[in-house]
Amino acid sequence: MKQVNLGIELARDFGDIIFAVNVGNEILVDWSVHRFADVSSVLPFVDKVRSAIAQPVTVSDDYNFWNKPESHLLAGHVDFICLHAYAFWNNQTIKNALNWTQSIYKQISIEHPKHQIAFCESGWPTNRIYNDGSYEGGLIGIANKDNQKVFYKNYSEWVNNAAILSFYFSSFDEKWKGGY
Repeated sequence: MKQVNLGIELARDFGDIIFAVNVGNEILVDWSVHRFADVSSVLPFVDKVRSAIAQPVTVSDDYNFWNKPESHLLAGHVDFICLHAYAFWNNQTIKNALNWTQSIYKQISIEHPKHQIAFCESGWPTNRIYNDGSYEGGLIGIANKDNQKVFYKNYSEWVNNAAILSFYFSSFDEKWKGGY
């Protein structure tokens, strides 16, 4: 609760630059190491923040949570859906990356037609682990700067033309995802 209270305080103190508040990041998708087992256990946190600040409130999670029936309970408590969808980490090639990303957006839009959907995480890595027997090592996508450039060019054109809210999540690869 300490972090929730601090988030409320910061949203109030810096309302001129904080335009939305995220109450959780990847806390409901089944592969999360810090998963809340029950969606309803997140609702008191979301409701507390929503009642205390003027900004819109969301919970950021993977498409593989937002496409589940239990996501509707949470959707009823957030102002917009903060969607994570990485073609690379879902075993796509750069050639299919945009089509896959567009299909995920369409799927979640159909699942939650009354909500604005924002891409809060998407992208393409520049480095990865290869052929080490892990999930990452077996992915078919090629991680490099050229493919990242292709992804962001295609992705940016699409979200801009379609007026889809999108955030750039990170400017560098994360070590725990194989980046160096």
